[in-house]
Amino acid sequence: MTHPLARAVVEQGIERGFDLLYTQDAKLDYAFYVPLHFVMPEPARPIVPLHVNVYLPPQPTPARCHAWGAALGEILRARPERVALIASGGMSHFPGTDRYASPEFDYDRALLDLLRDGRGRDLARVTGEELDKRGNIELRTWITLLGAVGDVRADVYCYEPSWHHGNAVVEWPLETA
Repeated sequence: MTHPLARAVVEQGIERGFDLLYTQDAKLDYAFYVPLHFVMPEPARPIVPLHVNVYLPPQPTPARCHAWGAALGEILRARPERVALIASGGMSHFPGTDRYASPEFDYDRALLDLLRDGRGRDLARVTGEELDKRGNIELRTWITLLGAVGDVRADVYCYEPSWHHGNAVVEWPLETA
C-alpha cells in the first residue's frame, strides 16, 4: 500500500510541473542502504526513497534539481509527518575512467566550505558539465536536498579522501516548530 507521504510527494510534485514517476518494484541499492545502515540500522519508520538520475543522459540540471528540492521542501513542510532527508552520493570520483585514481579533492573541499557558509544555493548555478568534469555527478542528490532545506549552514563532520574518491558526512540542522 502506498504511504500517504509518498503519494503526496508524487501528486503534488507533478502538480508543480515536475515529471515524476512512481513504482513499488524498484530495488534499493547501496546508495540507500549505506547511509541507512549508519543512521537507522533497524528501520522502524517508513522510508520513501526518491531517486535522482545522476548517471544516464538526459540528467537533470543542477538548477532543476534545486528547484525540485525547493518544491519538495514546500510539500514536506505542509505535511503533518516529521521527516528526515538523506542525500547519498560520492563526491569527486571517476569510476570506469582513466581518471579513477585522480579525484578532485580541492574541489570537494571548496564545495564543503560553500556548504559551511550556507551557500548551497550556489550549487544550483553549476552546470552538469562542471559536475562531470570534477567527478561530482552524484552531487545532484545533495543539490536536491539543498533546495529542500534552503540557505542553512551545514555542519561538516568529516571529509575523507581516499585514493579514488572523496567522502563527506554533512548535516543541515533545521529549526523545528
